[in-house]
Amino acid sequence: MKPGQYFLAVLIIAIALSIPANMQAQQRKSIKLKEADMNNELTKNKTIVRQLFETALNPRKFELVQQFIHPEYISATGQKGVDAFTSQVTDLLKANPDLQWTIHELIAEENKVWARWTTTINQSTENPITTTGIGTYLIENGKIIRSFALVDRLSFFQQKKLLPENLSILQAKASPEKVIFIDRFVVPANALNEFRERVKTNRNLIRTIPGFIEDVAFESKDSNDNTIYVTVAEWASKESLLKAKEAVQAAYKKEGFDIAAMLHRLNITLDRQEFKPAADH
Repeated sequence: MKPGQYFLAVLIIAIALSIPANMQAQQRKSIKLKEADMNNELTKNKTIVRQLFETALNPRKFELVQQFIHPEYISATGQKGVDAFTSQVTDLLKANPDLQWTIHELIAEENKVWARWTTTINQSTENPITTTGIGTYLIENGKIIRSFALVDRLSFFQQKKLLPENLSILQAKASPEKVIFIDRFVVPANALNEFRERVKTNRNLIRTIPGFIEDVAFESKDSNDNTIYVTVAEWASKESLLKAKEAVQAAYKKEGFDIAAMLHRLNITLDRQEFKPAADH
């Protein structure tokens, strides 16, 4: 082979070998561009959801909702339009005017965004109520067209004191085995403050004892300005009440407290009775 032919052959081989490498480089570049575009789209979708809460809902700027909600939005109950979304929020705010959302996490995939948030009400009080929620948002043409939410309503009702923290209490309350323990005190006016402090201590104590269901207290005045103070405690069974009495006496002994001596010293009279639920008729 002549030198010129050899050189041409080498050149052809070099070009042939470089073509796949160039194609692979272009493919890698194309994939990276697509990934970048996808990441940008996912970021935009997450921003739409975040701004809905932080720009429109929390500051109550409902005129901005249409910037984030698709005109053909469909709610979980089948209602359509931007108003369908807004009405869900306004109904919630009627019952909880100071409610605020805090977004903790946003995850996006394709046209879906998953959000995890907490809502807080009664923020200016000593007992704010915080509830966890998660939501799924479907994005179409830069706006939310569907949404689904799941909220921890159990925790909300428990914090509202509408349900007990221990749900087994509900079953115990309906049990025919439960026992109602009623104390009726007649308390002179000059003994009332000390008596109330003792009752508060005792009620806090019995609420920690197994078998306790719930308790309430009532009071009124008699013609001699004495306070008639009645406490009603419900226990899961006769056995749990007996064990509670033992636990209370043990706590008194540890504290060095003598209830009989206190009642005698303050001239307080006590009438104590136990009841069971009446049979249905």
